Amino acid sequence: MNDITPKADLRTNSPEYSVTEISQLLKRTVEQNFSYVRVRGEISGFKRHSSGHCYLALKDADAAMDAVIWRPTAARLGLKPEDGMEVVCTGKLTTYPGRSKYQLVIESVELAGVGALLKLLEDRKKKLEAEGLFADDRKRKLPYLPAVIGVVTSPTGAVIRDILHRLEDRFPRHVIVWPVAVQGEGAAAQVAAAINGFNALTPGGAIPRPDLLIVARGGGSLEDLMAFNEEIVVRAAAESQIPLISAVGHETDTTLIDFASDRRAPTPTAAAEMAVPVRTELMSELQAKAMRLSRSLARSLAEQRNHVLGLARGLPDPASLIGNAAQKLDDRSERLGQSLRSYVRAQGLHLKAVADRISHQSLLGQIDRARDKVGHLPPRLHQAVERAIERQRHLMEGFVARLELNKEATVEKMLKLGYAIVRADSKLVTGAADIAPGAALSIEFHDGKIAATADGTAKRAKPKPPPGLQGSLLGAALALMVFGSAQATTLTLDGTVTPGGLIHGIADPGTRLSLDGKPVHVAPDGHFIFGFGRDVGKKATLDAVFPDGTTSHRDLDVKPREWDIRRINGLPPDQVSPDAATMTRIHRETALLNEALAGKSTGLSFEQKLIWPVIGVLSGIYGSQSVLNGEPRSPHLGVDIAAPAGTPIKAAAGGVVTLSEPDLYFTGGTVVIDHGYGLSTTYVHLSTIAVKVGSVVTQGQSIGTLGATGRATGPNLHLGVNWYQVRLDPVLVVGPMPGH
Repeated sequence: MNDITPKADLRTNSPEYSVTEISQLLKRTVEQNFSYVRVRGEISGFKRHSSGHCYLALKDADAAMDAVIWRPTAARLGLKPEDGMEVVCTGKLTTYPGRSKYQLVIESVELAGVGALLKLLEDRKKKLEAEGLFADDRKRKLPYLPAVIGVVTSPTGAVIRDILHRLEDRFPRHVIVWPVAVQGEGAAAQVAAAINGFNALTPGGAIPRPDLLIVARGGGSLEDLMAFNEEIVVRAAAESQIPLISAVGHETDTTLIDFASDRRAPTPTAAAEMAVPVRTELMSELQAKAMRLSRSLARSLAEQRNHVLGLARGLPDPASLIGNAAQKLDDRSERLGQSLRSYVRAQGLHLKAVADRISHQSLLGQIDRARDKVGHLPPRLHQAVERAIERQRHLMEGFVARLELNKEATVEKMLKLGYAIVRADSKLVTGAADIAPGAALSIEFHDGKIAATADGTAKRAKPKPPPGLQGSLLGAALALMVFGSAQATTLTLDGTVTPGGLIHGIADPGTRLSLDGKPVHVAPDGHFIFGFGRDVGKKATLDAVFPDGTTSHRDLDVKPREWDIRRINGLPPDQVSPDAATMTRIHRETALLNEALAGKSTGLSFEQKLIWPVIGVLSGIYGSQSVLNGEPRSPHLGVDIAAPAGTPIKAAAGGVVTLSEPDLYFTGGTVVIDHGYGLSTTYVHLSTIAVKVGSVVTQGQSIGTLGATGRATGPNLHLGVNWYQVRLDPVLVVGPMPGH
């Protein structure tokens, strides 16, 4: 009994607790000792309840802990918890008596280190990029000179002062600032609301709707810039209908809004420079162009005045012309009255005499005589035709005889010059390779023939090219005489061998020509053309193979020209080099134009003399070139003709339309007409087009009206003349513009 009693007393002295009491005691003990803790771990099993509370577990390699985020706290979190995210959670430990579990009540959540933050940003970037928010085709072109600029930034920082000062220096504009917090809780929502608010403004309303937005803040750490990495901000920037420039942080800082914006600026100051051009530079350029326009107008008026004065000097005195004409009129009017009376009197007498002679018998006699005369005409006509044919036969026989005599005289003359005719087996020999060793030969000189025997084998002689043609080929004729067949082969060229020049030529039908190794097509009537581009070399070679097998080689010296080169510096880069989408369009349209110029039609309209499609002032010349910011641009390969908008444009020659496009990037309304054998003309900046591809036009036919489409700075026609893809000088091909 003594052993049992003490134990019973000890048990009865210990306090007894209910389950609720011990749970509350444990809860107080845990909450008092762990009222503020920071726990690092990986989120697992994250779930957001319909009540707004969030439930999750934090785990590491060896343990796991339940956690809860109450609805008010969840609304204030700076990031969205996700499974697998490594975080540091701050809060207090408590217990949940209903399940006898302890859990962490979270007050704040932050990513565990920069690496985790970067991983979060990279995953978010991939997600948004997959949705197409960063695609280039979503980006809009910035306005060249916006009237109103909206700025989303802090109203008290240095950023807004830098932007305003830079805009004031370059080109003052109306600026509307939407003040927002640029870091901390709620910053992302404010920035997104500001972007959406600017887009919601009504154009022409009490508060003007901006033409351009700038979202900016100064530099800071990755955590400081997190507001501009939030999805709500990125989506607002991507959906903005107003072009947007992002200028967040320093040049080395990159946020997700930079990928969704239409243009990224390295700094807020750079954003202001992108937004507007320099006013003083624009004014200087405008003044320079105004001075050039004034000088060109003055020069044109002076030339027209001199032309009118020259024409006036060739006219006689108007008063003298009128006086002489008046005197003649008086004399003729007086004589007219007298002559009319005399004429009427004479005709009356003649009518009376004729009436006296007319009788029925006399008319019958005249009819019989006429019938007899007509009856004799057929035999006489037959005899006359036979005599005419006989005379033509005698003339033809005499002409043939003279040709034979002339042929023999020509051969005789060449033999006297030292040439000889070699025959083998009574057949004409034209080359050393045709003679076999030991063959019997007959050699004819001007004074007789001798017999000879061939000794040795033939050695091919190196041909010596004839001296090159110099300067102009106007009217130059290249004639080759091949003896043995006694047939003359002729090659004539007409034109100037110079950059931009076009050469017309005639050869024997069937002749094969090549210019610098490239074939030149010859029409069935022997006519052909070829041309030289702006950057042709100093020499060219023309080779011909005539129908009888004889050949000709000529070196052509190219007469050089000087070009107008203009240099312009200080232009914004986007005005010098178009964006990628525009370059794709330009390449596609260039391919269309080259295809239209590559036609090999056999029409003979190229033999026509080209006419000017419109008469006006030559405002742009062939061969001129601009150098923009030190980068040479493509030369001007045509002429610009300034004239009033709506002026009809005529076809320079007949042909077939191979291109008819109403809106190309550079050239606007564009028409190409193929005139045959590589010659074509190009008509650019048309406001209306009256022909389509495949239309057959005649010289002088209206094909459209003059305009200022494409990249034209005013109403004008750009005229191009082409030999295939070689651009020629229209002034050299067509001739001087009337009045120039």
